[in-house]
Amino acid sequence: MAIPVPVPPLAAQKRLSELSGKVAAASQVQDAVTEEMKELMPALLDRAFSGAL
Repeated sequence: MAIPVPVPPLAAQKRLSELSGKVAAASQVQDAVTEEMKELMPALLDRAFSGAL
């Protein structure tokens, strides 16, 4: 017994694929920025507590 599965139109599928790619790229950028912030935080705190800011 086959169960019918609705499939969105091809245009909607392409649009979803484009959006998925953009979301993945944005996620990679966010990960990179988060990592950079983690690396810079100790230097920022050092300057803040030494009065260099």
